[in-house]
Amino acid sequence: MAFGRYQVRSGIVINSRRLAEGGRLVTVYGPEGKTNAIARPARKVSGARLELFSQVELQLYRRRAGDLASVTQGVALEQHPRLAEPARYALGNLLCELIDHLAQEEDPHPATYRVFQSGLKGVERHSDPEKVALITVVKLLGEAGLAPRLGRCVSCGQIPVVGFSAAAGGATCASCPGEPYSPRALVELAALQRATFRRGLELPLARRPELWSMLAAHLDYHVARLHSLGWVRETLEPPAGRAS
Repeated sequence: MAFGRYQVRSGIVINSRRLAEGGRLVTVYGPEGKTNAIARPARKVSGARLELFSQVELQLYRRRAGDLASVTQGVALEQHPRLAEPARYALGNLLCELIDHLAQEEDPHPATYRVFQSGLKGVERHSDPEKVALITVVKLLGEAGLAPRLGRCVSCGQIPVVGFSAAAGGATCASCPGEPYSPRALVELAALQRATFRRGLELPLARRPELWSMLAAHLDYHVARLHSLGWVRETLEPPAGRAS
């Protein structure tokens, strides 16, 4: 494919870092994959700044193939004001950090983008943003081929399962190494994997701290240590007594 100096990319701002020399390094994730670009102070984006969670369309310029793109102009298509609320912000930031680690630059995965986009909108709009974030993390791992194996012991194939091993990649029986978890938590995580997004929102989740614990261990081992996950745990109200 011939190299074109100008490109147009649309997507969601998943990271924005201030540069010492001025401007920002912006990461946008869209149907065409992840794109990193430098936004200079003199460049304006119509409608809003290049803020985290913004849906934008950017015109990019590269002098040579392989160069880091520069933003020449852009339009903010959609904002998510409720994501400024502390709990929703923490959950949205978690999804952005996760997709930043999972996605590759200029590697299109439209289905993965749809999961991420739906999850981010759900975190903003749904009455239970924590449940939306749990479902989205599970679905993004599935899209990436990194979902934990849960139906039988990942080490020997036996049932029932009573624990979880991030190193082994899933649930474990009583005879194999793994951290102990309640049977209910393991059933709930498996149910989230099988369910559609809509059906997942209807599932009762009575073991949310255990679900986050298993997902955190799995992400830490197979993806990266997500700093925002600790922030999520600190920001969310204790879910005791909340079963759905």
